[in-house]
Amino acid sequence: VAYQMEHYIRRMPIRRGRRVERCCIIISLQGFRPYMVPHVLECVKVLRRHYPSRLGAALLINVPGYFRPFWSVISRVLDEEIISKVHFLPDSVNSTEAAIHWCDHQRIAPYSDLSVLV
Repeated sequence: VAYQMEHYIRRMPIRRGRRVERCCIIISLQGFRPYMVPHVLECVKVLRRHYPSRLGAALLINVPGYFRPFWSVISRVLDEEIISKVHFLPDSVNSTEAAIHWCDHQRIAPYSDLSVLV
């Protein structure tokens, strides 16, 4: 996770004369399995510790129906600021392009100042 974030930060675009500092992460949960929860929690811990203000929005796509109970476990370790940035997209949004289109039409508050990480 840290390697990917460092690589991504170096590639963030410049807008209005300065480098974009926050990202919009699009996460497909297709293939998510219960045994992955500890790994997800570890990723969250690394991101919170080393990249505390980088998240502008997290868009979750292809969310299986059984993910909600796991979200209740995962969300317990998140603060309200982070939880407010997580968006479960409708089932009809099932690709990166569709997620970006959805985000544009929903006008997610900070989205215009974000760089998209897939």
